[in-house]
Amino acid sequence: MGLTRFEIPLDSRVTRWLNENCATKIDANRLGQLKYYESALDGVQAICEKARVLPCELDAAAFDYEDLGLGNGEVLATDPGFTNPFGQITIRNTGRPGTNDDECAYQLACSHCGHVYGASEGDIRERECPACQDGPPALNLGVASN
Repeated sequence: MGLTRFEIPLDSRVTRWLNENCATKIDANRLGQLKYYESALDGVQAICEKARVLPCELDAAAFDYEDLGLGNGEVLATDPGFTNPFGQITIRNTGRPGTNDDECAYQLACSHCGHVYGASEGDIRERECPACQDGPPALNLGVASN
């Protein structure tokens, strides 16, 4: 499992679970701001370390929380943590323009190979990974990807 054990997408499930079950509060509306996202992720990793659980285990618990119907709300394709049928996970709104009018570019990550890339918001639901699923070319986000 490599380093992905320590990195999880801070999505509506995880933030809702933390906000409802811990003293830590994360403003999901600010997760699109890189510095806030990184700071929040550092905080989640510290909580996990103190609890002696891996962040990926916290993510699994948040999934179970939603599956049991304890969370409240539907996840939109543009919400951090949304996962489409091809395993592509929405990470954040980059604030950059997308390929279609009035759309933003979003940072996505492939749950199969870990590739991080950009896509226009209207493409998220049906998007396939450009690295391992022969999906369309990624949008340039101006950040390094793997």
